[in-house]
Amino acid sequence: MKSKFGTWLRAITCLLVVLNGALARADLIAMWDFDYGSLEDTWGDNHGTIQGAAFFVAGRSGTDKALELTGYEHVVVANESNFDITEAITVSAWIKVRSFDGQWQAIVTKGDSAWRLQRDSVRNGLEFSCSQLHVPGDDAWGSLLGSRTVNDGQWHHAAGVYDGQQMVLYVDGTLDVSQPASGRIALNNRPVCIGANAERGGRTFKGQIDEVAVFDHALDAESVRRLYTDGLVSLVPQTYMDKLVEEVEQIATDSDPEAVIERLNERIAAYETWRQGQGDDLPHRDRHLSPDVYFVLARAKDAASRPALEVIEAYVRAVSDVSYRTRHVPEALVWLLEHVSPDALTAMIRQYARDNPVLSHDVHHVSRHFKEKGDWPTFRRFLDTLFRAIDRRGETTGSCIAAIWSGLESNESWVRKFLEYCRSKREFTPYLFRRQEMLALRHKAQGDDEGAAEVYRAIAARCGPQQDRAVYEYRACECLFHAGQHDDAMEALDAFIDQHKASNRALVSQAMQLKGQGYVDTGEIDKATAIFLKLLIEYPASRPAAEATFFMGYCLMLQGQFENASQALRLVVQDYATSRYAQKAGLCLNRIESMTR
Repeated sequence: MKSKFGTWLRAITCLLVVLNGALARADLIAMWDFDYGSLEDTWGDNHGTIQGAAFFVAGRSGTDKALELTGYEHVVVANESNFDITEAITVSAWIKVRSFDGQWQAIVTKGDSAWRLQRDSVRNGLEFSCSQLHVPGDDAWGSLLGSRTVNDGQWHHAAGVYDGQQMVLYVDGTLDVSQPASGRIALNNRPVCIGANAERGGRTFKGQIDEVAVFDHALDAESVRRLYTDGLVSLVPQTYMDKLVEEVEQIATDSDPEAVIERLNERIAAYETWRQGQGDDLPHRDRHLSPDVYFVLARAKDAASRPALEVIEAYVRAVSDVSYRTRHVPEALVWLLEHVSPDALTAMIRQYARDNPVLSHDVHHVSRHFKEKGDWPTFRRFLDTLFRAIDRRGETTGSCIAAIWSGLESNESWVRKFLEYCRSKREFTPYLFRRQEMLALRHKAQGDDEGAAEVYRAIAARCGPQQDRAVYEYRACECLFHAGQHDDAMEALDAFIDQHKASNRALVSQAMQLKGQGYVDTGEIDKATAIFLKLLIEYPASRPAAEATFFMGYCLMLQGQFENASQALRLVVQDYATSRYAQKAGLCLNRIESMTR
């Protein structure tokens, strides 16, 4: 018979955990890390939806993904009342901006009449504002204007803090500016937006954003420093459910699986009793028994050789109510994939994927599992099952494809296989690189060729077959050239020509032409003449032949070799009469004639 003292002690321990968790949980309201190509709130249920098209790029060093905004899209966050914060607040984010191009460009805001972290009006610093606070000279808007420049194309961490006595703006973990402040922050019914202001149009953000967080209390200077150096994970409080999962993992170390099953069932029953007595005020992460608990139970039942149907039901339970990221759901999916029929698996995954906010996270880790195991046939069966089951509305298919890419990208052969798989499914075509290509075109339309080059490099890194990669690598070189990044462009062109000269003559000839133009632009005429001559000899029938012949003649003209120059320029007029270089060649011939009279 179990000791009543032991039962009482466990109850007191659980109570202390609950109380401690309740105190900690009040701190963090929401956070969005954008990893796995997702807009989910990784702390609670304040998930985002994209207005426009979501673009995810490589995050800052040490992180997975960041959200790229071009001024045409932004994120709207659910549950606006959760952000009605009046007494104290901290709003933080990482940003990367090359140039501000509008006033008060929003990073994260709750309209224009509550709180907001944004660009300063016209300067290159930041502004943290809390409406209706009493601050020196500005009681209406409660604004604190930063002094540090942040639009230098580098990652910067920003944190705005109000503690009831002062407002503080931190940049890169250290104090930028502060001012006395008092009062209560104004409330409104506007949604929180990342990259926009719901009350003021035209304040959309252009750049990259990562690791956004909102706290309903004021972080001190040391906590902000930790947020900058160690990331959001360093300040995530541990909940009741977190501690329960730790306890369950410890129980699972018992060598007797039947004893483990008994104790886990006791914990599950105790949690259900506790939850029913808590009312409706529980934080999101404590409203559901973590799927990790069911996974440990399923594993114990498997070890105890319980009937197959009972074990399968336990694993299904581990994936049937997934409301936030957990450790073992991908493992449960893998187990089910290997132990149930295709029809049963499809039905299970359809239920699992429906309204699942962390689908991208789970399929990312399933992908990594099969990549490390080297089992492509089974992984392909998983892909077939997943894409038959998921809802293809909105961003679901696209976000899953992006998450799988990131899970496989360290293995070239698997990336190639996945690319071939996607191409075999006509319905996947819009999700491969179209969104990134649209993003690059937007950058180019806005005159941001350097930004477009980054996007093309990111696409190239995901391409499997060499011939596909070459297209995007060349586009990146071209964008660097047009962005005026001469040294980087020439280095990239040299690497491109060396790598692809045996496999892609058409693009290599264009790269050589671009390299020659670069030499012309910098006045290195001898080098330009040499590369145009090489281009005409090695690639006489290439697309840039007319252009190369013209530039060859132009360079010879600059060198004073008028006879040779005239010969090359006449070839352009005669052989490429319909090209745009024929007229230019005619003008150069007239110039040579006037110079040699």
